[in-house]
Amino acid sequence: MNDILQEVVLAAKERRLIGFLGAGASAPYQDQTTGRTWPGIPTAAQMVQELCKRYNWVDKELDFAENMFLYRKKEGRAALERFLRDQVNKPYIKPMPVHSILASLGLRAFITTNYDQLLETALTDGGRHPTVVVDDSDVALVESGQTTVIKYHGCITRPASLIAALDEYVPVSQERPIVSALMTSLLANQSLLFLGFGLSDRDFVSAYETVRRTLGAWMPRSYAVVRQVRNFERSYWESNGLSIIEGDLTEFARQMSHQTASSASNRIVMVKGIEDNPFFDSLSSISAKPSETQFIDSFLGHLRQELDKDGLPAADVLSAAALAQRALLDTRSNFAAFRRVGEATLARLRQTLDNGRNPAVEMEKILNDRTTISLTLSSIGGLIDTSKQIATYSQSQRVLQVLRGVKRSVQASSRVFIAECRPKSPAPFQDAMAIIGELQQTSYSLTIVPDMGLLNLLNRNQVDLLLLGAHAVYVTGDGPKWFVNTAGSNALTQVALTNGVPVWILAEDLKLIEVMNGEVPEISHAEEEDIFSSVELEFTQFLGFDTPPRGLNVGYELTPCGSGMTVITESNQWIL
Repeated sequence: MNDILQEVVLAAKERRLIGFLGAGASAPYQDQTTGRTWPGIPTAAQMVQELCKRYNWVDKELDFAENMFLYRKKEGRAALERFLRDQVNKPYIKPMPVHSILASLGLRAFITTNYDQLLETALTDGGRHPTVVVDDSDVALVESGQTTVIKYHGCITRPASLIAALDEYVPVSQERPIVSALMTSLLANQSLLFLGFGLSDRDFVSAYETVRRTLGAWMPRSYAVVRQVRNFERSYWESNGLSIIEGDLTEFARQMSHQTASSASNRIVMVKGIEDNPFFDSLSSISAKPSETQFIDSFLGHLRQELDKDGLPAADVLSAAALAQRALLDTRSNFAAFRRVGEATLARLRQTLDNGRNPAVEMEKILNDRTTISLTLSSIGGLIDTSKQIATYSQSQRVLQVLRGVKRSVQASSRVFIAECRPKSPAPFQDAMAIIGELQQTSYSLTIVPDMGLLNLLNRNQVDLLLLGAHAVYVTGDGPKWFVNTAGSNALTQVALTNGVPVWILAEDLKLIEVMNGEVPEISHAEEEDIFSSVELEFTQFLGFDTPPRGLNVGYELTPCGSGMTVITESNQWIL
């Protein structure tokens, strides 16, 4: 099983895994570790039992689809829909643990025969708002990057779409050809994981045949998790290209999640929505969440490469750059500097193009200006001329440039405390390790501390200087009044100043924003990244809450500038 588990986990991490859910995924569930039970959707057999209590004509020897046929014939379609709605649409039934686990894994799509909305609720609760496809008309709503849920047996919110009676089970390709085409495009070259089916279930046989009939030679690598399997069933299905995993579906999903979480520190972390954008390709080699300055440099560097290419129309390059800028800003509303640099650069290049000059030459000038900023800030390191205990928090390219600019002899007798920054680190110490990687060619003694541990060091006078970057610095005619940085910066700044530790805020001029005296800027405190998925999974499994706790990651905060602080840019130095 370990080999198969690794195959499935790898497919999930590479976004090549599609989940196919049957009724067992929504059935009542009891956790064998804690004993907690989840009331689920009645199974098909339980629904037949309920009908037996109501009507003497129900044949308990017949299966669900056959009895639904009799029900519709005797009571009418409207009565059948009311019965299914009453059985499925119960407000007290919440998503099962397997729904929450699967929602946290980031699968690109799901297919399900279930009528209920438990999967959609779990996805929405996890911040993934799915596009639900029931009929052909829904396919137009599908967007790249969103999670798609195909419900080809219908959805309880649309009673007329429910496929229940035996004669209603018509191949998808005949009944809903556009949905069938969508399934083909989603499943080609992917892996398929069946959960919540029995190998002898009519639904499973129908589902597997539907996929095989739809894809033919393009049938994906497929896996099915089943609680029990007979030798004949294993032999039969494996001969038909299906790998059988014997065990509990929730436990298997849990193992998938643990395997995925355990390798989180080795994954490249990129911003959702721009993973494949060539303007940010250079960031794929770093292991932590990129800073705004890194995004700016990557964007400008790729823009230069594209403008240098022969035969590629410069106007098309600028249009592609504008789209890349918009894609990033859609998920990074706080990147005001990136917005200003992008807009100013594109306007300057368009003007150059309109004047009949070579935009590649102008782009080189823009990059030279950026290099000058870096060299100027690096020279600030010369102000640190004696050995010190320096602390920094949250990766900042400008802070790193200043640290690298300190004389080697001073570096060799100085220590840098690198405070782990949890708002930016999906994996433990990922942000701190990225900073160490940037400083590996220096001579400092480097020490990682938890973010709250740095407060202790400041209180115990173990730090001589605190260096912080900034997303923005708000200034009036009297100088800097506020700065924005990663959450935690305010507490560190105040504790440092209370203990007489100087605080340097390092930025570039383009991050200066003018405000009126007395004005308190409004900022977005939201952090877009989900760093809680594996922890929320543990909440769901073990805490036994009716409504599982959720994580809240506060990404940014506003900190007042005051006495004891120095704000430094390439052309300004305010000693407050």
